[in-house]
Amino acid sequence: MTKTFEEELLLCNTYIAHKNLDNDMQDTVRVYELKNKFKDWHSDEEFQKLKIENEVLKSDLDKSECDLYHANENLKLIEDLKNALPVIPQFVAEWIESYKSSGDTMFFAMTAISRASNYFNDLKDWWNQNNDEIFARAWLDGYTVEKPKEKYWVKLGILYFKCWDEIDAVFVVNNGPGFIDSARVFEKREDADEVAELVGGKVVKD
Repeated sequence: MTKTFEEELLLCNTYIAHKNLDNDMQDTVRVYELKNKFKDWHSDEEFQKLKIENEVLKSDLDKSECDLYHANENLKLIEDLKNALPVIPQFVAEWIESYKSSGDTMFFAMTAISRASNYFNDLKDWWNQNNDEIFARAWLDGYTVEKPKEKYWVKLGILYFKCWDEIDAVFVVNNGPGFIDSARVFEKREDADEVAELVGGKVVKD
């Protein structure tokens, strides 16, 4: 809008104030229509002020959207990096952290696995499955601890199922700490249920 229009609008107001409605109703109505059409009009100064305020708001909105976009991208990157990390059992993570906290080297932690006592059989079994590269990556880059798997045993009184000897079931006796290491561990409940039904035992869960 320009100053010319502002001046014309002022003339319209003056016209309405002094015009005899009875003499020229048609022109007067047109002036009223003009006023109604541009009732929300602002002067150049007001318009420029509103324009600047709108640009500032738009800039703030664009910045917020940009910040939100980068935040989402960073979260996605973190999640991708997390998914790219090697997944290791809890006992491997504990071994790594134990040797790191002692200031030992990765090589020393690796060679110590083969010399570990039978208490670390799970670690030894995991290591012997050619997991040396995964161990190294976990040591150097970090890791994600895998969710613990559920464990099931088949129990018959004080006996725990160990294996099949041709057609006969072999059990180990619950005679103290460590006996459970010799018993068969089932990772699937349905496999344990099948054996329990055959030997007349029941399934117990870790």
